[in-house]
Amino acid sequence: MSTIFIDLEDRVVTDSGNVVAKHSLLVKKALSGEVFTNLPAVPHPDITRYNHKTEKRPVDLWKDDSNFEGPPESSYDWTIPLEYKELDIEELAVNKMVEMGLTDETYIERLSFELEEMKKRDMIPFIRCLVYVIDRFREKGVVWGIGRGSSCASLIMFVLGINRVDPVKYDIPKEEFFK
Repeated sequence: MSTIFIDLEDRVVTDSGNVVAKHSLLVKKALSGEVFTNLPAVPHPDITRYNHKTEKRPVDLWKDDSNFEGPPESSYDWTIPLEYKELDIEELAVNKMVEMGLTDETYIERLSFELEEMKKRDMIPFIRCLVYVIDRFREKGVVWGIGRGSSCASLIMFVLGINRVDPVKYDIPKEEFFK
């Protein structure tokens, strides 16, 4: 762990040579509306007291493209209602796609590809959990974004209403979701 080597008014220099912003500088910049990026903050006791993140080894799902190992069994401990745990994602996605009028061959091929990949990678329990969360959002009137990251590359996420980006319409490669 680094220690403070030089203490300036709004920044410090650590013994390892890193320049780190003090929280007062970050607050001042945030309140002024000034744009700032890449300014790591000095740890503050009021913040670190609530930061209980533990260092865990990330789960390596795909050591290489040919050897899929799958998620650990503990990741299946979803606390969702039984109706969602037993939800047929394939049937639901096909029905929603038909309701939306997305019956063009391009959509059908993409949906088939994604369903096969999700089954192969054992992602269906996760998708069920997402459907449950989004249904609760709708029920409670919670607003969520139109889509984030690679989820925008998934037709299944679009037809299930998890995001609002049609990847076929916007020509987003299907492989982007499975990176």
